[in-house]
Amino acid sequence: MKQLKSFCLAALTSILLIVCMFFVGCSPKLEGTYKFKSLSYQQNGITINFETGEEFMGMFALSEDFMIITLNEDGSAVCYSSAFKEEQTSGTWTKKDGDIIGLTIDGETSTCICDGKTLTITQDEGIFILEKK
Repeated sequence: MKQLKSFCLAALTSILLIVCMFFVGCSPKLEGTYKFKSLSYQQNGITINFETGEEFMGMFALSEDFMIITLNEDGSAVCYSSAFKEEQTSGTWTKKDGDIIGLTIDGETSTCICDGKTLTITQDEGIFILEKK
C-alpha cells in the first residue's frame, strides 16, 4: 500500500510538471515586428475606419509601413512610420498583466494590448491595430 501511495504521488508530481511546462510553452511570444493593419477614430461622434491599402483623407496611402513597431527580446522597441519622413524612433516595452504591455516611444508611454499576433494601441481617440509579420 505504501509503495502504491508513493508511486501515485510521483506520477501526480510528474503530470503537474508536464502541465506547467505546457502552459509556459503556450504563452505567446510577444517579440517581433508588427505592421499596420487598421486605424479607427472618433470625430464628431462618428467612428471612422481605415484599413491597409486605403488612402488617409486624400493625403497618403496607408500601407503596412505606415506604422511598424518592433518589440525586441531585451525590452527595447523601435517605431518606424512612412508617414513621418521614414524616421526610426527608439523606445522600450514591458509586459504587464495578461495581454497588457507598456510601450514607451519618445518618452510617451501607452498601455497596449498584445497577444503575440496583434498589437493594439489606443491613443487619444484613435485605435491602431498592427499585425505581427
